[in-house]
Amino acid sequence: MKRPRNPLLEVIFVFAFSVLAFSSATDVYITPDGSSQGVCTSNPQTPAWFNSSSNWGSGSSQIGPGTTVHLCGVFSGAAASNVLTTQGNGANSNPITIKFEAGARISAPSCGTFSTNPTGGCMSVKNQWVTVDGNNTGVIQSTLNGTSGNTCPGGTCSLNNPTAGVYVGASNVVVKNLTVADMYDRIPCGSNTEVNQQWGIVVDGGASAFTNVTVSGNTIHDAQQGVVVVGGSTNISNMTITQNTIYHSSSSISVAEGGGAAGASNFTISFNDIYDGYYWWDTGDGDHLNGMHLFAAAPGTSMNNFTLNGNYVHGDFGGSTCGGGGSHTTALIFFETTGGGTGSGNGFYNNLLVSGKNDDPSNGLLNLGDPNDSGALVANNTFVGANDGSGYSIMAGGTFTWKNNVTSGLTYGLYANGAGGSQVIACDHNNYYQPSTGWRLKSTIYSPFSSWQTAGYDANGDNANPNLNADYTLPSGSPAIGLGANLTSLGIAALNTGAPQTFGAGYACGTGCLARGASGNWDAGAYPYGTGDAPPNPPTGLAAVVN
Repeated sequence: MKRPRNPLLEVIFVFAFSVLAFSSATDVYITPDGSSQGVCTSNPQTPAWFNSSSNWGSGSSQIGPGTTVHLCGVFSGAAASNVLTTQGNGANSNPITIKFEAGARISAPSCGTFSTNPTGGCMSVKNQWVTVDGNNTGVIQSTLNGTSGNTCPGGTCSLNNPTAGVYVGASNVVVKNLTVADMYDRIPCGSNTEVNQQWGIVVDGGASAFTNVTVSGNTIHDAQQGVVVVGGSTNISNMTITQNTIYHSSSSISVAEGGGAAGASNFTISFNDIYDGYYWWDTGDGDHLNGMHLFAAAPGTSMNNFTLNGNYVHGDFGGSTCGGGGSHTTALIFFETTGGGTGSGNGFYNNLLVSGKNDDPSNGLLNLGDPNDSGALVANNTFVGANDGSGYSIMAGGTFTWKNNVTSGLTYGLYANGAGGSQVIACDHNNYYQPSTGWRLKSTIYSPFSSWQTAGYDANGDNANPNLNADYTLPSGSPAIGLGANLTSLGIAALNTGAPQTFGAGYACGTGCLARGASGNWDAGAYPYGTGDAPPNPPTGLAAVVN
């Protein structure tokens, strides 16, 4: 008997056939010359094939949503060139992945095209829904860019160009687990003026708003700026910069919202390990020498809802190696709203900021230096100065709340240089040790600690030695244990755990952060004592299960 036709099944079959016939390649292999190398043995292609738009799309042999592009071998480009540039989009939940296989490397005498600023990189990602995965083995490197006469990876440095290891010019991009090195090899402690804009990983919105970019787990060194997010006159939002190790940079993390009615919002900058900026000591070009420099510096610009959590900024910014911090060492974290820029809803939690010898920055370990930043919450941080008669834990010009912090070895326990006491919304439960001058609100200095308390601050704080361990954790018996206020009611998840035991590439909470209790006092500083203040409360309201 003849079966009746089923139109629905026919439609499903045709649709399924169409998907198979027009779906992108699952795996594509790229080698420097198209020959087999490493795991790239199945019809490998050349960089020119990768860079041709005709090979990107939904065809069965094209790069498109869901494709993994495997890179094998050492890719070399000319000076000021883009070695690999994307040509098409992935899709939400089905991105294109560019994966560095073991030993894969991209290099050029200087990475990336440029005019004044880089407009491309050794790896240029100019399309959405793309993931660049260094696979903890991939390297991007400039080989001849640096101070004239210095030693570069390719020999004596002979170029002085703007550069970018990875250039991101689109939304919905991830760059992870990659080493970006030697964008500019500067002679340490020099006072010579260098060209600007040697960037490790840059996120550049261009002329349109952009969002949802993650830079995580990377190691970046010897670049004027390690991770750069440039808003220009566009809105930038939902950015995550986490678990990176960055060193030998003038500003290891930089966010610039520089013109027009544009805003940067909803940034998470967490668990980064930043150190040793002394290579850019006293640059003479007006740049800040900071661990981070985040700024909205023009009328109509803004930085809102930034969370800086669990970052470690430390090491030598010129004091030990160069004999002084240099005229541009302004802060370990400099959060700046100048020239009409504004900020609101920003939080700074569980950060560990440590000055090196002779290195206390001129504007505080943490600087919230402008009156246009309002309502910042600074809580559960540890600030350690060089104990050499200079430095501030925080210098703030806007309004802020200051709770549960530990400071040690600084000139001022707190320095509010804006509108005086009115800018301090709340200040309590902090531990201070050896503020050699005292606590300052605009032109009024309070010392000893009892006068600070009499003025209405830190009724529940103290100025006892926290006896920090060598790793800045709290030892048994530290007066900072139980000193902090319980901030669970604020509903800010980042506050409920301390800093990680290990920072930088590959580390974050979940692999070493201690919990803070849901009830009872917290410990002051970035690290809860021991195994945490208290175990999580047991669940309530559970119904019995009957088998």
